[in-house]
Amino acid sequence: MAQKNQTRALLQSCRLYRDAMRWISSTLPLDARVRRFYERIEFPLMGGSKTGWALGSASASTRAPSHTRSSFGCRQGQLLATHVQSPVFPWIILVMSESQPVDAVLGGQEETVFPAQSSVLDESALLEHVVREYQIGAAKSCRFLERGDADIYRVKTRGADYYLKVFRPPRSEVHAESEARFVARLAEVGVPVVCAVRRSDGAYASEVFASEGTRPILLFEEAPPPLPKELPVESMAGLGATIARVHEVADTDDSTYEIPARDLKTIEVERALHIREFASEEDSTFMAEVIEWIRPQLAAIPRETPEWGICHADLVMSNVRMGTDGLVLFDFGSIARTYRGFDLSVVYWSLGHRYLDQREELWEAFLKGYESVRSLPDRLAERLPALHALRELAFLGGNAATLPLRLGTEPFESDFMSDGFDRMRSILRQAGAWEIG
Repeated sequence: MAQKNQTRALLQSCRLYRDAMRWISSTLPLDARVRRFYERIEFPLMGGSKTGWALGSASASTRAPSHTRSSFGCRQGQLLATHVQSPVFPWIILVMSESQPVDAVLGGQEETVFPAQSSVLDESALLEHVVREYQIGAAKSCRFLERGDADIYRVKTRGADYYLKVFRPPRSEVHAESEARFVARLAEVGVPVVCAVRRSDGAYASEVFASEGTRPILLFEEAPPPLPKELPVESMAGLGATIARVHEVADTDDSTYEIPARDLKTIEVERALHIREFASEEDSTFMAEVIEWIRPQLAAIPRETPEWGICHADLVMSNVRMGTDGLVLFDFGSIARTYRGFDLSVVYWSLGHRYLDQREELWEAFLKGYESVRSLPDRLAERLPALHALRELAFLGGNAATLPLRLGTEPFESDFMSDGFDRMRSILRQAGAWEIG
C-alpha cells in the first residue's frame, strides 16, 4: 500500500496521471472493469534503469483482466511512456509531456489527440462497453438522441427502451451515483419517479474518460409522456403531495448522499461570471443589485431541516410527466441541497412559462397538496420574489455556462439574456421592490 501511495502521488504531482487514464480509456475499448483496474493497480517502483526511469508494473497480487497488461514510466516529473497490450491494439506507446500534445504511435502511424470542449461519445463503443454492464438484457442499438445539459442516447432492447445520460465535467461519478440512489430510495417508499437502472455490479453510475474530462453515465428507464396542454387542477394537488414526500424522505435519509449545496454563494461563484460574459452593462449592474437585495433574505433561512435539504431543484413542468396513475417526477440531474422554498418556487416560475392562464389556480392546488403532507416552508409567500430571482439567476447562469460548449454562443446573440433580466425586473416590481431596476 505504501508503494502504491508513493507512486500514485508521484504521478499525480506531475498532473499527467489523470490525463493518461483519460487517454488510455478513450483510445482502447475498455469496459468499466478494465478502467477500474487502472485506477487501483499497484505500482512497485523499480529504479536503476539506464535512462533513470522509475518503471512500474502490475504486482502479482493485483491482476488485470486477462486481455490487458500495463506498465508506466516516469522521469523528472513527467509521464513518458505507457505500454499496453490488448487484442485490439497489440501494442501502443504513449508519449506525454506538459508542453507537448499527446502523440500515439499505432503500428508506426502517428496521431495527435487534440483537446475538445464537448465531445460526442461513439454510439457503438457505448453499446459495447457501457450498456452491456447494465441489467437490461441484450441491447439491440444505442443511438445518439439529443444534446442538453447532458448527452442523451436511446438504447433499444427487445422489451423496452432505455435512455443513457452522459454528463459533462465537472459532474462527478459520486454525484451521479448519489442521484440514482436517492431516486431509488424514493421509488422504494412509493414516490412516483423515473428510476435509473443498476449495473451488474450493483452500482448505478459508470464513467468514461473523454478528451474534455471524466464523464459520468447513468442509464434510465423510459419516462411517461409529457404533460398535456391543459393540466387538471387535481393533478397539481397530487404533485404538491409528491414533492412534500420527496422532502420528507430527504429529511430522514439525508446524510447518506454526497450531493452538493446550491445557494446564493454557489450561484455567485459558478454562474454570475458566465452571465456577465453575455449580459449588457446595464443588466450586469442590475444583477449585482438583485444579488444584494436577495442576500439578507436568503441568509435568514435556516440551513437545516425542514427549511433546507435535498431537493429536485429543477421542478419545471418538462421534468414532470403524465403517468397512468398521476404525475411522475423525472430528471433529478440538478439535484442539490438547497432551500425547500426554492424547490417550490421553481414550480411557480415554470407554470408562468407553460400554463400562464392556469397558473394561479394550479399553484394554489399545488400548495394545498404540499400542505396535506407537511407544512409549507416558513414565510414562503414573503420570500417567493427573492427565490424567483434566484431561480432566474440559476437558469441564466446555467445556460451561459453550458450552451456555448454544446451549441456555441449564437443563442446569446439574440435577446435570451435580456429577456431573462426583464422577467426578473417584472418579478421584483410585482413584489414592490421599486428601488431596484
